[in-house]
Amino acid sequence: MVRRSSGRYATLTAQLLKRNPRPRCYRCGQPIDTAIKYPDPDSMSLEHIKPVSLYPQLEYDPLNVTLSHLGCNIRAGNKLDIPAHGTVSQQW
Repeated sequence: MVRRSSGRYATLTAQLLKRNPRPRCYRCGQPIDTAIKYPDPDSMSLEHIKPVSLYPQLEYDPLNVTLSHLGCNIRAGNKLDIPAHGTVSQQW
């Protein structure tokens, strides 16, 4: 596991917390206790919606980051989540 702690990551995290001072995990939806510190699985983690391993050009894009629990982020790995959009009205 790579722990990135650059100033740019800290800035992105601060921007997210400013918008939402009581964050919820992107993965499980549960509240994130910002007082819990790394490497606890319940600590806060900056998560990339589109994984850096697949989209390195989006690593510092503020629209590509959100917050999650460290444990949830690790379990997700580098899989690209594509949200479901309901059912198809007809087969083409």
